[in-house]
Amino acid sequence: MLTALIGLLLLAAPAPQDALREAAAALERNDYTAAAPLLEKAVSEDPENTDLRFNLAFAYTQLEQDARAVDEYRRVLAAKPDLEQARQNLVMVLLRSDRFAEAAPELEKLAAARPGDRQMQLYLAESWFRSEQPAKAIPAFRKAQELGEETAMLHLELGQSLAATGAVDEAVVEYRRAGELDPELATLELQLAEQIEQSGDTAKALTLYKGYLERHPGDPAVLERVAMIELEQGDALAAIAPLEAVTAESPTAANWAALAHAYQTAGENEKAFGALGKALQAEPNDVDLRLRYATALLKAEQFEQAGGHYLQATKLDPARAEGWNGLAFCFYKLENYPAALNALQEAAKRAEPLAGNLFLRAVVEDKLQLFEQAKASYEAFLALKPDLTDEVWKAEQRLKTIEKILAKK
Repeated sequence: MLTALIGLLLLAAPAPQDALREAAAALERNDYTAAAPLLEKAVSEDPENTDLRFNLAFAYTQLEQDARAVDEYRRVLAAKPDLEQARQNLVMVLLRSDRFAEAAPELEKLAAARPGDRQMQLYLAESWFRSEQPAKAIPAFRKAQELGEETAMLHLELGQSLAATGAVDEAVVEYRRAGELDPELATLELQLAEQIEQSGDTAKALTLYKGYLERHPGDPAVLERVAMIELEQGDALAAIAPLEAVTAESPTAANWAALAHAYQTAGENEKAFGALGKALQAEPNDVDLRLRYATALLKAEQFEQAGGHYLQATKLDPARAEGWNGLAFCFYKLENYPAALNALQEAAKRAEPLAGNLFLRAVVEDKLQLFEQAKASYEAFLALKPDLTDEVWKAEQRLKTIEKILAKK
């Protein structure tokens, strides 16, 4: 694409003919290092001679002195705006220097002069896209599509431009076609869905994920994303089917746990227990799963079973106050008050007790007739001013009774 106007050198004046012949000879043998200083001297003596200046720009181009080449081509075009070779060479230098924003307007002029040149349209489209002006790239990409063979890469780049302007539905069409032409690009639609999800538009992402699954059914990762989004949107029933498919394909603890959450949210508690049990079988030493299973049992008022799992959790990770607090509540419900108090004391060593924990401790101490300790725990509970109306009333009433008991001693 780069062109030197060697034949025009001998017409240049008033530079000495010998110097011009020497410069022309250097250009003919591709000795641009020798040609450049000769041309610089000639241009300095005849600055209005655009033919000399063009050849100097070309020498700079071949020497990869791009900044100088650009300056000289622009001077040539200022004098001869219709000199297409100069504009073409300027564009190529700008492109290889990644100066796309400067190349694009020049390419617009070249493309207008060559409306049937597909490669020029591609250069133009790429320059606008790389200049972060995808809206201007789109018509050039579409024109290139009209002018030549359909390619996966062209659909890809047009899709990227459309996606960048927010035209997601049109981008998906291009990505799908790119994937049809080149199977290695089949995940483009999926990548777009992931980008949209990361941007916060989960509803749109969900639509794209489901569209992808229509052509690629059974993809575990996509099924999982569909299920997670539906769970986040509060549609547990819709999440169950994809999660069941994922778990059947990949019965990991994480998948069983997610399915259990969907079942539980949908009110299918028996299935939730079963799924959590499967998760725990897959990862018996996962303390989070153990605690989650124990809490589910606790809510189902299966206190003895729940207590066993809380106890196991405290062995897996003794530093987790959550396990000790859960164990304490189970012991309390089973009326094993000494064990409940011991578990609460262990929890307090590991984390600052919450209002509910303080109230439970006060009740347990009260049951054990440890009235001075119970009084202190009730007072500590009330000092937090918790938003627990019933418990606050009970604590106030028990304090009055305990104070009377202690007064008699």
